[in-house]
Amino acid sequence: GLKNLLGYFLGTMLAVTSVVWLLDPAMRRGSATVLKQAALWVLPVAVAFMVIAMQARSPHLVEFLRLLLLVTVVVFAARHGWRGAVISVLAVSVVLAVEDHMASETSHSIIWMQLFVAISGAMALMFGASLDHLRTALSQLRQTHAREQEMTRELVDAASRNVRAAEVERGRVAMELHDAVGQSITALQTQLKLVELDAPKEGFAWLGGL
Repeated sequence: GLKNLLGYFLGTMLAVTSVVWLLDPAMRRGSATVLKQAALWVLPVAVAFMVIAMQARSPHLVEFLRLLLLVTVVVFAARHGWRGAVISVLAVSVVLAVEDHMASETSHSIIWMQLFVAISGAMALMFGASLDHLRTALSQLRQTHAREQEMTRELVDAASRNVRAAEVERGRVAMELHDAVGQSITALQTQLKLVELDAPKEGFAWLGGL
């Protein structure tokens, strides 16, 4: 009935996402980190739940622990996107299946919990996918900003080089003008000196002709 339907739904959801994860090279990047974090956090939480649930005598405590499992799904999806959601939903589903198998009779609370896991798992997948998209967009935005900063630095450096080149060129032109004017003045002074030296001789020659 409902229990089998929920099992098919969860199995199909997890199988499809796992296949996409394995076949898409872009999705496989960073998988080692996700799996390592799952081994450090999700697996111990699942084992602790099983140990406590087997020894607990209060059904209310067990219900509370099941809700904590769902918190694990949400937190891991928030940290690692839809891949974290897949791993955490898979772990919670296995834990609930083991608990159901060990129970003497089918518990309606477990069925409702499986329904809740199916709904929250689908939402966690969508939530994780949205977070992955936002992180990708943020990473691209940061890369674009870094490229813009690099281009700005290059433009500033190019402008500085142009200013220095213009200053050097102005200095060179000013030096050439200074040298040319100096040479012209020197030549003019030399000519004036020669005219001054020749002027008395020409004057005496003119007087002698009279």
